[in-house]
Amino acid sequence: MIKKLNLFRNTFVSFSPGVISIFVSLFSIPLFLNILNSSYFGQYLIQNLFFTLGFLLNFGIYRLIIINNMIKDKFASSLKNTFYIQINIVLSLFFSTLIFFSMYLINLRFNFSTLDLILNKYIFIGLILSSIFFSIESIQKINEKFYQLAFFNLSFNALSFSAPAFYLYFKSYYYHDYIILSYPEELISIVVFLKILSVLIFFLILLDQKKIGNLLSLTNKMRLKKKDFEEIFYATNQSLIFFLNNLTDKFLVKITLGNSFLTLYSVPQQIAAKSTILVTGISSVFFPKISKISSLERKKVYLRYVVKITIFFSGFISFCIYPFIDPLIKFWLKNSFNEIYVPLIKVFLFF
Repeated sequence: MIKKLNLFRNTFVSFSPGVISIFVSLFSIPLFLNILNSSYFGQYLIQNLFFTLGFLLNFGIYRLIIINNMIKDKFASSLKNTFYIQINIVLSLFFSTLIFFSMYLINLRFNFSTLDLILNKYIFIGLILSSIFFSIESIQKINEKFYQLAFFNLSFNALSFSAPAFYLYFKSYYYHDYIILSYPEELISIVVFLKILSVLIFFLILLDQKKIGNLLSLTNKMRLKKKDFEEIFYATNQSLIFFLNNLTDKFLVKITLGNSFLTLYSVPQQIAAKSTILVTGISSVFFPKISKISSLERKKVYLRYVVKITIFFSGFISFCIYPFIDPLIKFWLKNSFNEIYVPLIKVFLFF
């Protein structure tokens, strides 16, 4: 039986980026709302939300890495990881190009303002990086590099999203007459630069640890098997459902009500989503661990144990903060506070 102490320690490390991201958000979200205003922040959200398509464009490669991790030979394991990353890059590059070309043709015909925000080189690069991120993350998970994984998640997701807020703050601080008259295009370039830096650093770490080989090498004779294609099919369907579930509501708000209402809708959703950090931390530890357990009975016991922890702590935390949501949000956002935030947060938190 896997030691409970290790589970708690690794879970704590895994959800620590979420805790740090909450702390960073305490400063970044008010800065965005005060300096950018809700309309421009809505445009910034749209660009970042589009990166979630990277999960779909991963085509379940991240799952193949976890499922096929029983290889004991380090060299063979490195070859397999390299092969999966190569497949990931080729697929994400091809389909990202196809999607952008299709959007370009659609935009020529209908001239959608939303597509104008997305059709640029930074979004294209960020989309491919987001796809590769999940594969690198899986390699770190199966090797139980939870400290490295925590920093990787923090830098790739939370810090890259929040960094432009501090850029805006310092720019407005040094230039007292700084006024935003149009959406600052440089914000998304900052996001993508930090994502590039994160992926590059952790790719070099994997190289140093010999968990991955030369991606430019074409001598790898590995091929995808029938069961791999089946897994890709099911994982892609699951990813598509996740993408539509995560984006459809926001897309409808954007096209029917505009950028300002998208901000009013998305900010409470982002705040409520922080309540899932424990679940995310547990799953990051649980799935790679359980994939190494051969006994079905042990898997069931471990699953029941994890479910009990998740339900208790998630429910307990949500129940405790419920009465204080209203005063806390008012105190936090101050001049940027909107009355609609509180009921929306409560809805997203419990439903």
